[in-house]
Amino acid sequence: MIGSHLSKRTQLLCVAIMMCNQGCRHATSSQPTSAIHLNLADDTSASCNDQRPAYIRLVVPLICSLDKSRDWLTLSRLDCVSTPFHDRRPVVSRDNLIRILTNNLKAPARENGTAFHKFWKWVADQHHEAGLVVIVITDGIGDGMSRTDYEMLHAAIRKLAASNDLRAVALLGIDPSVMNETAKEFEPISKRLGTRGFLMMTKGDIDPEPLQELLQNARIPDGKDGK
Repeated sequence: MIGSHLSKRTQLLCVAIMMCNQGCRHATSSQPTSAIHLNLADDTSASCNDQRPAYIRLVVPLICSLDKSRDWLTLSRLDCVSTPFHDRRPVVSRDNLIRILTNNLKAPARENGTAFHKFWKWVADQHHEAGLVVIVITDGIGDGMSRTDYEMLHAAIRKLAASNDLRAVALLGIDPSVMNETAKEFEPISKRLGTRGFLMMTKGDIDPEPLQELLQNARIPDGKDGK
């Protein structure tokens, strides 16, 4: 109860502030959000070994925040092939998640080369029941890719950019030497999603805030168009 020693005008002001705060809390909690499908791929080439631990620590809290009752999680190796090793409801236990990631990412690739074209084509060809968020930990250096491979990559990026399922894309750990080239390759997606849904981090940048904001934006249905 508001103290009687306050003036009537002050009491009314206090009541108005409390009602406003209650209304704001209600509006925030009732804001509609949608389920997401988080597809995380890790480049296991030797050139990414030094940065992998830092970026794994960056994404683990993000994955643990997923809703295991409605979200979906796909975890993949990205090397000479694209091999999913988890494609089901999210793992929300930090210890279990780190164990799964460590066990599946520690083995060296069977062959040299990073098949970006295979991974992005596979993602673009999938049907997603929830809003798609793609996070790739990579230096962006596509070793061993031919001209035909790059054509496949660009076609997959254009197809994905046109998909209504796509909500967000984050590329983490891009080497500065290929930053401009990578930005140009993903321009169809960055134009489609805008800064709200597209993120590129250079090698050594491990700020968690932009990534968390990206995931939050992806849950808002009317945020699909990047506005």
